[in-house]
Amino acid sequence: MERKTLEAIVEPYQFAFHDNVDNEPHYNTRITGLFKKLQLGIEISKEDKQYIFDITLTNNGVYKLGGWIYPFNEFMNLYWIKYGYGGGISERRAFNKTNFRASYYITNIIKIIEIQKSNY
Repeated sequence: MERKTLEAIVEPYQFAFHDNVDNEPHYNTRITGLFKKLQLGIEISKEDKQYIFDITLTNNGVYKLGGWIYPFNEFMNLYWIKYGYGGGISERRAFNKTNFRASYYITNIIKIIEIQKSNY
């Protein structure tokens, strides 16, 4: 399946407006470079997907850097996660179910249900 090019569709956007914030988003870090690859439709490795998942876990697929938001959630699928020991259910974004299983930050998972596939 051929992937769409998303450069014009999914863009980082500015959330802080003051003198210390640059007028253009940064693409010179690992995480922002990976965002650019996803925008261009370039496939990234399993390790890079896990890195993005772990670093954006608390913001559900969104990464903030230098006053800019990089919306990785546009490239991720939506899941319901059922936890054991009275943990309930939460809604999370990930590239695939393996991201949850491989993460050190999420434990006691009983069931993972895919709710919505990413369009990209």
